[in-house]
Amino acid sequence: MFIFGHQFIPGGLFATPLQHLAPPYTHTRVDKEVIEKLNKDIIEEENLDKHKPHVCQEPPYERDYSYLCPEDWVMNSQNQCWGIDYDGHCESLKYFQDYSAVEKKEFEMNCCVLWPKLKNEGMRRAQKKDLLRGSISSNNGLIIKPKYL
Repeated sequence: MFIFGHQFIPGGLFATPLQHLAPPYTHTRVDKEVIEKLNKDIIEEENLDKHKPHVCQEPPYERDYSYLCPEDWVMNSQNQCWGIDYDGHCESLKYFQDYSAVEKKEFEMNCCVLWPKLKNEGMRRAQKKDLLRGSISSNNGLIIKPKYL
């Protein structure tokens, strides 16, 4: 839409284009819509960050989830596990009594804590490896090692 300024010039009326202007209400409405959309996006992003699980690195060894508390946490007088020196993003005071091994592992991965290392893990693997397998000799009762081992 063009707005023309009218000037009287001797001999007649003369019109000149001053500038191209959009109606003022569209600028205001667009600005409000843009701001509202940005605010909505910011709120959604903040909510996502609050509820997004944090992924921690899993150690290369098996953990023993039969322990009530994570490694380096202590049990207080109310039977809560307390991570005195824990500086992660989860609560450092927690009840784990009703947690299953799966729930403890989930807490471990989301909160970057570790349960104690499974004891005798190396021995268990060695024992499995060294197990004797095969048929039993009828002559002496000893196990006959299979040819494929």
